[in-house]
Amino acid sequence: GPWAILEGGGGVRANTALRLYDKGTASNNETTIEFAHNTGSSTPEVLATMRTNTLGTNHANGADLTFETTSAPSSVNTDQLVLKNDGNVGIGTRTPDELLQVAGNMRLDGAFEDKDGEAGTSGQVLTSTATGTDWVNSSTVGTDDQILDSIGLDGNVLNIGIEGDINGLQSVDLSSITGTSDNIYNINGTLTGNRAVTQNNFDLNFDGNSLVVSGNDDRVGIGTANPNYKFQLLQTDAIASISTTSEATDATLFLGTPFSGAVGAQKTAIIAEGLSSWSRAKLHFALSDDGVDNSSAANAEIADSKMTIEYSGDVGIGTVDPAARLDVAGGSVKFSNYGAGTYENNNATYGLGTDADGDIVEINTLKNSRWFYAPAVTIDASALVTGETIDLHQEYVDQMTSIPATHRNPSSSATIPTYGETELDYFVTYADASVIEIKSVSNTGVLTYDIIDVPFDNYTIVNIIIYIK
Repeated sequence: GPWAILEGGGGVRANTALRLYDKGTASNNETTIEFAHNTGSSTPEVLATMRTNTLGTNHANGADLTFETTSAPSSVNTDQLVLKNDGNVGIGTRTPDELLQVAGNMRLDGAFEDKDGEAGTSGQVLTSTATGTDWVNSSTVGTDDQILDSIGLDGNVLNIGIEGDINGLQSVDLSSITGTSDNIYNINGTLTGNRAVTQNNFDLNFDGNSLVVSGNDDRVGIGTANPNYKFQLLQTDAIASISTTSEATDATLFLGTPFSGAVGAQKTAIIAEGLSSWSRAKLHFALSDDGVDNSSAANAEIADSKMTIEYSGDVGIGTVDPAARLDVAGGSVKFSNYGAGTYENNNATYGLGTDADGDIVEINTLKNSRWFYAPAVTIDASALVTGETIDLHQEYVDQMTSIPATHRNPSSSATIPTYGETELDYFVTYADASVIEIKSVSNTGVLTYDIIDVPFDNYTIVNIIIYIK
């Protein structure tokens, strides 16, 4: 068809061109204005177009006007702005159904004005009325009853259908909702009443086993997902604390079963009695006496203490104020690993003492002297002899047994307890060196000697000390 080129710059190879042409007289012909770039070839590169789309033969049905640009040379983006013959305007669509239809997202930097030319105020919403649009307060919107046609949950999306709503289902993404009505898993909140959780044998696990409440066996674990006891703390260098909030007050841990099943009335307790600041305390182990304080309100207390440990390290049994490292008030003390001796004449044959290492040992109370003189021993010196012996231990035993009744008091025993020969050491502390020469003393108490001179009375004596090992 006929066409015309208008070039600028005075030359044939101008950088821009404007071309106006009509493709013919048939139905739906186009009249087009192209903004093109002359590349020197016979076909310029189109940059933008404005065309009429005739409707019907010889424009019998009028025409639409379309504005298009290019994203690359001669690559036309169709239907970017369309002005229909019925007055509707389409952005991104060739067939707008309304006076303005946008096929895509829309941004408005200014304000929407309603039918009265008002832009509304903060907090108002734009609503449709019978005669147009109007800005109204949000509190007045949605007060009319609506009939639900359908409701369903698809994952985190809630789909709601309103009867008579031509727009179809309305969807709400619940995962993005925040507010004071959210549950405690998503946002902090304040309880307004008692709440109960039915676990149905399932475990409630907080933050990777930091706290586990087992619904299967009613156990609580800290640091473990599988507590073996009603309460279990499992941690390297595990530390638990029962503390008071002020100085010189008591911290109490109750143990045992309650009185007659009553809540409270715990008859056993470990009590840290606060004495001063910096946690100075006495530690009491308190147990209520049987038959005392038998009531549902009487717990074990310091007055029931059976053992007390002072912060100084003193321990009291039967007293809350020990005056020694171990202070036993009342009752008796039994050492079950000792007591092999017997009672003789109202005297215990064994007592307890300590050895050099501080260990408790048994001591024969009837032999409690560490050394003593052996009974007098007369040695015959009427002739010179060599290598003679005398058994000092046997001399000692002989003189301690079968003592005649006339040689002791009536209430005494005829035998004095003696040591075995290896329980003793033997020492000669004096001998007349002009008469007797001591040669040796054996470990069993055998004395060997020589008579080197005969005294005028034909005998000599020696002093023997016996030492208890």
